[in-house]
Amino acid sequence: MATSSESLTVGILQPRKRIEGAPLARNVVFSVVDYLTQPLLMLLTARYFVRALGLPLFGIWILVLAIIGSSGSICTGFGDAALKYVAAMRGRMDDDGVSRVIGLSAMLNLSMGIALALAFYALAPWSATHMFHLSGQLATEFVTALRIGGGVLAVRSLSFVFIGAFRAFELYERATQVVVSTRLATALAALVLVWKGFGVVAILWITLICEFGALLTLVHRGAGVWREVRVPRLKEDDWRSLTSFGFFGWVQALSGTLFSQADRLVVAALLGPSALTYYGVCVQCTQPIHGLTAAGCNVLFPHLSTKVETAGTSYLRKFLARAFRLNLLTVLGLAIVPLLLSRPLLTLWMGKSFSDHAAVTLSLVAASFALLALNVPGHYALMALGEVRYLTILNVAGCVLSLLLAWFFIPKIGIAGAAAARLAYGPLTWLLYARLQRLTSREEAR
Repeated sequence: MATSSESLTVGILQPRKRIEGAPLARNVVFSVVDYLTQPLLMLLTARYFVRALGLPLFGIWILVLAIIGSSGSICTGFGDAALKYVAAMRGRMDDDGVSRVIGLSAMLNLSMGIALALAFYALAPWSATHMFHLSGQLATEFVTALRIGGGVLAVRSLSFVFIGAFRAFELYERATQVVVSTRLATALAALVLVWKGFGVVAILWITLICEFGALLTLVHRGAGVWREVRVPRLKEDDWRSLTSFGFFGWVQALSGTLFSQADRLVVAALLGPSALTYYGVCVQCTQPIHGLTAAGCNVLFPHLSTKVETAGTSYLRKFLARAFRLNLLTVLGLAIVPLLLSRPLLTLWMGKSFSDHAAVTLSLVAASFALLALNVPGHYALMALGEVRYLTILNVAGCVLSLLLAWFFIPKIGIAGAAAARLAYGPLTWLLYARLQRLTSREEAR
């Protein structure tokens, strides 16, 4: 235990003893379940919410969630850094290093979460009138909802730390149970509120309450794995490693989030909230093509970060080849239906009128997510090797290209233009496999 002169006054959670992670396949299952709950809940409830709230209000809700999601990448970037270094130090059995990294991550995430919440509060009126051209009741609803959304993001910023800590120890089940329960509770409460005649503001309030409950539950569930201690003073090497990886991880996460969220903001700005509803539903419906594969392969990041410390890149090379083949089959299986059957799928789910507006868009978005999903195993392998700067360059380039194409195509062909602009991102990121090949070949030649 550090003395008072050697420690800060912030309590964190430090490993009580060496905890063995769950089997890899079990972690894959829980990671996939974690991811699937969000799109499944959207699929099951979207039609009701659209009819009950109306297209404009439902579009406001999607817009606020998109802003929260894109801003949340600022916190998740440093969360990835913590996950990598906690997993690596776990491989070295360096419990003191684990403690230092989690402590720094908690302080960084909480600081950024509070700063973002204050920014949301201050900028909400300006963004409503000048960025999204809202007026009247829609503007009022948006401003209040976005300000509450800032609180949601601040609470989530700390939850990311605890979720990342569980994942670094390959204990996905414990975090997933909390996350899934929170989403189910939020969705059920939202359904009841809308049924009772409440709107988007009430939904955001109940979301904030549920997120705070999730944070408390994560802390409580960690009691069986960690114990509370004081944070040791941070070493300069820890600060440099974590902030360097975290900065590029943040930029990379931000660019990836912009790819999935910013085009919705562009659609809202250029075409209005009703068009955003059509486009947002198409994106939400097809996002599992990439998201499900990313969730399944997410376990590679902590697993390979630990194994590289002991087994080297030869293990990574063989393991990655199997992961790529499985990922390819998964992508093909997920993409085939929305690619070829978009019109009957949307007609059955959302009705013929909705399908007439969005069927082509659904097929294009499905193709873009399929192309992007092919990079997932290599992405996590390079993250485990610490090649976050290279990944950041690729992702930023892909994001910039997609957004430029979106600004060009959306005024010409509407929401289908936003979908078409997404097609350029995935193939550009495939360059990461060339980088991975060079790194592993060079290491084996030594």
